[in-house]
Amino acid sequence: MKKLFFILAALLLSVSALAQRPSWNGGGLYFGDTIVLGDFYDMNSARSNHFAIDAFGVVVPLAPSGIVDFRANLRYTYDNLFFKDKMTLVSGINGVPVATPLLGDAIKKSKLRFHTVSLPVGFAVNPGKVSIGALIAPGLVFGSSTKYKAPKTKGDISRYNQFSLRLEGVVSYDGYGVYVNYGFQPLFEDGIYGDNARLLTIGAVVGF
Repeated sequence: MKKLFFILAALLLSVSALAQRPSWNGGGLYFGDTIVLGDFYDMNSARSNHFAIDAFGVVVPLAPSGIVDFRANLRYTYDNLFFKDKMTLVSGINGVPVATPLLGDAIKKSKLRFHTVSLPVGFAVNPGKVSIGALIAPGLVFGSSTKYKAPKTKGDISRYNQFSLRLEGVVSYDGYGVYVNYGFQPLFEDGIYGDNARLLTIGAVVGF
């Protein structure tokens, strides 16, 4: 992880040496449907979703025309993953998440949630009002929890990967577009069920 941050710092320095005058970027809003890839519990992909917001950022033109630029943003991401079956996860021995069935007809939905803060950085090509971008987003997962109802019940989950690394591609026109986001980092630590499960999100973006 330290090597990655050194690489990003070197990238920022090299970009600043080549760049034109930077401008502030208000960021964007991202809404998407999420699929869990790899070995994991049966998830309801039709209901699982992804929300992200770029709090603020900077755009650095790499040419006087602005047709190519470098971008960096501070982003909050919320991944909301619904289980297909009536089940949830509870922390077992050494904090290992354990699948537990939920009994009763009153159980309507059960989900697993992840909260992440990341720093997406990358480049965009901007022919006219069209923008085509590719970004890499290292980040920190600062919380994971479960929730189901009824009655409404919440629980914290441990042994998830606290470091996140995602790759994103965006195509937009006049600030409205679509994006694909892929998580390189598995959801959980090595040796935990889900240690090869990764998130793939496809959705819409406003403000890129």
